[in-house]
Amino acid sequence: MCVCAVRWNGKLVDGNLVSFPLFNTHSAGGQIDSMVSGGSYAVISMFDPATGFELYSTDGTTAGTVLLRDINPGTASSFPNGFARSGNRVFFAADNGVNGNELWVTDGTSANTKLVRDIVPGVQGSDPSSITEVGTLLLVGGFSGGVVFNANTAAAGTEPWISDGNAVTQILNDINPGTNSSGAYDFKYSANAFNVGFRGFVFTADNGINANEPWGSNGITTLMLKDVNPSLDSSSNPRGFAPISPFGFVFSADDGTNGNELWFTSNTGASTFLLKNINTSSGSGSLPASFLAFSSTKVLFLAADDGGAYRLWSTDGTGDFKTYREYFWRV
Repeated sequence: MCVCAVRWNGKLVDGNLVSFPLFNTHSAGGQIDSMVSGGSYAVISMFDPATGFELYSTDGTTAGTVLLRDINPGTASSFPNGFARSGNRVFFAADNGVNGNELWVTDGTSANTKLVRDIVPGVQGSDPSSITEVGTLLLVGGFSGGVVFNANTAAAGTEPWISDGNAVTQILNDINPGTNSSGAYDFKYSANAFNVGFRGFVFTADNGINANEPWGSNGITTLMLKDVNPSLDSSSNPRGFAPISPFGFVFSADDGTNGNELWFTSNTGASTFLLKNINTSSGSGSLPASFLAFSSTKVLFLAADDGGAYRLWSTDGTGDFKTYREYFWRV
């Protein structure tokens, strides 16, 4: 949602916070759509009548808040969106009016704000979405960091792609073969995804046979980790993947028997299993949600152990569980 706004900066003077506007979008009838930090700078999708919705950057000062690049020249908009930071770069989707909505990258300078690849030639574009940071992957030629994202092509439908912003921008796998789409989402990377030092990421996808199930990839091998809900055409709808040490992820999923409960994965087969059936009295499960990896060995989450009240829980990915307090709402 777009919000008319004045961007403000602040500093302490004699113990008082003094604020001043970086860019007054309201006086120009402008809007700010989204923003993300790139490290020493932030990029903003912002509207100005002279440029439309375009890419701006700021270093936190008035003088340093500028149009980074008018990607779709003139008053037409490129609509930058889907920002994801990787190192000191920011990846995003934008439409320059020639190549359609495609993947772009910036390091905060105009000269290095560029179209990564014209995946679908022409004005239609590949419509990148779910752009998510990933680190080092096992690829021939190397992959030291970049993003995973969904892109739509006539040949493969909407499938996951990876890009390092330079030489490598390629489809990860045609999970749902042919023109069908896998609808991949909820990508989450870890340097210790499937074993200590075994880098990769997990996500949810539908291969057209098993419905939405947990998948994993190290950049070379991409496969379903487990058919958690093996019933015909039934999804386990895994979500909320949170990395945990020494390796692996916790997440929520519904196996069709215990309802939506807490699961763990560190690889395929037996290494993907129900970690704890928190609510044994309800077929809907405890509905784990709001996962937060707040240390290398602990994940916080909410779960309804009595089928009604949400409580705050933590796990170390093994049998060590703690519950802290009841929340004020019920599911």
